[in-house]
This record gives sequence, C-alpha cells and structure tokens, in this order.
Amino acid sequence: MKKKNTVSLLALVLLSPALMYSQVGVQTSNPQGTFHVDGAKDNPASGTPSAAQQNNDMVLQQSGNFGLGTTTPENKFQVITTKSVNNRYTLIDAPNAGIKHPILALRNTSPAAANNFSLIGFTNNGPAGGGASWGIGSIRNQSNTNEDFYFGNSPVNNEYVERMRIRANGYVGINTSTPENRFHVVATEAVSNRYTLIDAPNGTNQYPILAVRNTSTTAANNLALIGFTNDGTNAGGANWGIGSIRNGTGKDEEDFYFGYSVGGYYQERLRVKANGSLGLGTSAPTSLLSVNGTADKPGGGSWGTFSDRRVKKDIEKFEDGLNVINQLKPVTYRYNEKSGYQDQNKKYVGFIAQDVEKVAPYMVNIIDDSAKSGLKDKREFDESALTKILVNAVQQQQQEINLLKKEISELKKHN
Repeated sequence: MKKKNTVSLLALVLLSPALMYSQVGVQTSNPQGTFHVDGAKDNPASGTPSAAQQNNDMVLQQSGNFGLGTTTPENKFQVITTKSVNNRYTLIDAPNAGIKHPILALRNTSPAAANNFSLIGFTNNGPAGGGASWGIGSIRNQSNTNEDFYFGNSPVNNEYVERMRIRANGYVGINTSTPENRFHVVATEAVSNRYTLIDAPNGTNQYPILAVRNTSTTAANNLALIGFTNDGTNAGGANWGIGSIRNGTGKDEEDFYFGYSVGGYYQERLRVKANGSLGLGTSAPTSLLSVNGTADKPGGGSWGTFSDRRVKKDIEKFEDGLNVINQLKPVTYRYNEKSGYQDQNKKYVGFIAQDVEKVAPYMVNIIDDSAKSGLKDKREFDESALTKILVNAVQQQQQEINLLKKEISELKKHN
C-alpha cells in the first residue's frame, strides 16, 4: 500500500509541469491559448484556424493578452471582425439624466507628470503590425490635474507629432500646444494658400464664406474685427483690425472699419458707411469721399470730369462773374470741436458758407450732421463753381478793358 502511494505521488510530480502549462479548449480539441473558446465549432483539429474561423473565437493567452475574433492577440485586449456591419463594437449604458460619467474611460496610471498620455489609436495599415498612426485623447500639461485634449499622428510610426489641442479652458490650437485665444492657428512654412476656406454657394446666394460676429449686447461702437500683425512670436494683440463697427443700436446701423492699435485700443484710420460714403480721418463722412486733413496727388496730374456734350442735357448759359466775386469775403479761421478736425489750432483761409449762400446759393449744400456735430442743417461749401465764376469775371473785365481802350483811342483822335 505504501509503495502504491509512492508511485502515485511520483506520477503527480512528473505530470505537474504539464498541468501547469495545459491549455483548455471549449468546442475545440486544438486550443490556441491557455483558454480558447471556438464559438462556431469550426476550427481544424490541428494547425492554425483561418481568419474566417477565428472570427467567432475567444482566446486568453499565457501572456495575459485577450483576443476576440483572433487567436493571436498582440495587446492586452484586441478585437477583430471580418464583417462590415453597423455598430460592430457597441458600448451601451443607461445613466441617469443628470449624471455625466463616461461610458468608456481610459486612464494612464503612471505617476502624474507633464506630457503623460491617455490615447485611443487609429490606423488603416491593414494586417501590418505596428502602432496606431493617429492618437486622440488626453495629455497632462502639468504634474497636477490640468489636462488638455490632444490630437497627434505618427508619420514614421514611432513618436506622435501634435497636430491639434483643446485646452481645458476651451481654447483650440492647431500646430500649437499653447493657444492664446479661442482659435489659434500656427504655420511654420511659407506656402501658398496655407489657410484656405472654400465654399460653393449657388450663384444667386451672397452669404459670406467666413462670418465674424460680436454677440454682446447691441450698443454703439461695438466691434467685430479680424486682426493682423507681423511682430513674429511676440505675444499681444493684433496691430491692425478691420471689420464692422456698430454706429447705433439698430439692426442695420453698421459701418466697415479700419483701425490701428495704439496700445490697449484701436484708433480709427478709415471708415466706409453703409451708404457707401468713405471717410479718411473722420467717422462721419458726409460725401462719397470725406477727408479730414490734407490730401495730395503725388506726381501731379489732373482730376477729370465727364464733360462730353453727348452726356449732358438741360444746358444753359452761366453768367455769374464779377457780380459774385465782388461780394465774396475771404476770411481766416480755425475749426472748433464740432468740426471733427483733430488739429484745431491750424489756421485756414476760406469762406463762410452762410456768406456765400447769400450771393451764390448753388455753391452751398445743407446736410444733416447730427451724429457728428449735432447740426441738422450744417452748411458745406462746394468750390467747383468758383473757377467758372472767375472765368466769367476775367472775361467781363476784359470786355471793360476793351471798351476803355476804344474810348481812349477815340479821345486820342480828337486831340
């Protein structure tokens, strides 16, 4: 009896390594791992099952890798399907409406440190091995709980290159890990069309391809601008801003605005009114072109007007000359605060519109300038007729000179 027990114990000792490394197969006599379930019971009795046969299998390898649809999992958990069906991998949860816990959570449990990743990888390199080409997920930006959402790709299948990041404060950066605004794009190569917006609206539609909107409470002087600067990597706002400016609280009370930053705010340089009037140095142009300050025409030249008889009608003789010139009163003056001129110390030579209006009302226009100066009946002097009046005055004087010459000649004949 003692001898029989000794033999049994010896047999158990000899067989124990085989028991320790045995493989268990469910519905298969040819298990491919420590634990192998052949769901369709279609695997061969020997050899490696085909990809189609593995599709219904589940395998746990000695390494701890677990595979669904594959008998050779390459990671801790690998799922492979050979059929293109909707929702092939589905996670379903039914949390309470007020609870915002994730259905699937990924966590990097290594010691908290800057640039730790917790990513999901994507690739389309077929059955070839290697890591995922694209990775998205969270990246730790400090050693505490600050994390950003990260998009990166691996062109050479080794280390991810960051392409886009969403900061915890909602700022989005493309090719920058430190976006300074809601949307911050950085390009390091000078290439054509580096930022391209393409749209193909119907021919009758005039909707903008890119719209910039200020959603604050409507108020005068609200701005919706696009900024431009060339100060390299230096931080700070844009030097130039162009866009719309609200000139009232109404829906359509907006002008187009050009401004330059003078530190903390933009100083207006040019404005286009909704009616098409353009102002240089003035925010309230009263003509198609209003210039507040000096203007010149480098290189000389002339200003042309359409004067062809074939484009005119109601032609009448204009006879004002000396009768107007003799009543005009040139004065010197300076502009006051109602004028809108910035330089109120400069002295000018000109006329008073009210004086001109008394003798030549056609040279004076009356406009509503309430928004700028508070004057509903502001006078503007149109000098275009003055040169024609001077032409008539010279001709009239020449007639008098000719008459005097004739009289002198007659007097000489009688002496």
